[in-house]
Amino acid sequence: MGAELEYGLRAGASYSDNVDRVPDNEQSSGAGILGLDLRGTRETGRLRYDVYGDLEYRDYFEKDIDSQEFGRLIAQTSYAFVPDAFDWLLSGSFDQVREDLLRPVAPDNLENVITFSTGPRATARFGDTVEAQGEAHYTVANYSERDFDSNTAGGSVTLGRRMSERSYIGLGASYDDVTYDVARGVIAPDYERYEYFLRFNTEGARTTFEADAGYTQIKGVGIEDDGPMARARLTRRLTPYVSGFLAYTREFPTSSDASFTPTPEQGDVVGDSSVLTPAPRENESAEIGLTMTRPRTSALLAFARRSEATVGLGGESRDYDEINASFSRLITTRSSFGLYAIHTKEKLDDVIVDPLAPPVDADAKETAIGANLSLAFGRAVSVEVRIEHRDRDSDVGLEYKELSGGIFLRYGSARQQGQAGAGL
Repeated sequence: MGAELEYGLRAGASYSDNVDRVPDNEQSSGAGILGLDLRGTRETGRLRYDVYGDLEYRDYFEKDIDSQEFGRLIAQTSYAFVPDAFDWLLSGSFDQVREDLLRPVAPDNLENVITFSTGPRATARFGDTVEAQGEAHYTVANYSERDFDSNTAGGSVTLGRRMSERSYIGLGASYDDVTYDVARGVIAPDYERYEYFLRFNTEGARTTFEADAGYTQIKGVGIEDDGPMARARLTRRLTPYVSGFLAYTREFPTSSDASFTPTPEQGDVVGDSSVLTPAPRENESAEIGLTMTRPRTSALLAFARRSEATVGLGGESRDYDEINASFSRLITTRSSFGLYAIHTKEKLDDVIVDPLAPPVDADAKETAIGANLSLAFGRAVSVEVRIEHRDRDSDVGLEYKELSGGIFLRYGSARQQGQAGAGL
């Protein structure tokens, strides 16, 4: 695939009848919005990249509601100084998580998380089939509100055989050392992670399969755990227009890894990148879904089940299930509309909200239903309208209902079919 970068600048206004997303004493407010969206992928050449971003700055009309940034930006790049032998990797992200997991996403319950990672990668080939690869990385994670900032230094090596141009099997190992900038009263011990795995990748005309499977171990002050490790993803083109995907992960993530970031197949679904804790934890997730892409119509139906639990720190755990569906249709060459629905179910056990209070258990369900309409005027200018309804139930009294909407003027390249702006 050649270079492709799509962008958009937008300005407009939104309105919510419950901007704080609270169960009572709801406050309505409008907001002026400036936004930016980016999407681009380049898979060939010395410089390669993959970037996704949808950011908004919201200035609320009510003076007691602070202005805020909202959205996500994720970028990965590499530059080949020596093609197929030595390149340098660079990645970064801006994301937002809930500071209080008992509460929903709201203007006063968002925390910015910025990560930056860089390092070299070297590849050596022995004959036509045997290949060795090593990489090193240094990652910085910064939280805007809590004392969870951390640094991760590590690397990995693999040795394998290319069975064909698109198939690979090999053995690998990785090591990561995670250290925290910890304030008094915050429990986040430094730790080391080890992984030993078998890697298998294959790509056919209709099927792509990537998998690492093996054994993992973490060690730190007062903590030690081990177990099986797996990261696998299967995509299959079922018909000329319909594809399916399956994924499974079990790992001890490093501090900079989010638990619930949406997969690429989920497109513009904002999802929930919040984590139980950035400290040592065990994550397990499974996903299944279908995507349809026709010349004028696209659709998605996906289910994800995810869980995480702290390791050696009191037994906090979180289960998070998500069902999402979306549909988009080109009405004419200059107009399109889309529909989406997201239902989530979250269960928290033994979560510490106040160090002086007992741990809390909580269950919550939330449903969001929305629609968007885009009308283009020429190649660069379009008007976009969004509307969304949210309904949350919680057994700890933190439920809410919200109806919101917005209208925007956008300048930039044409949106791909099915794209929408940042969530409301």
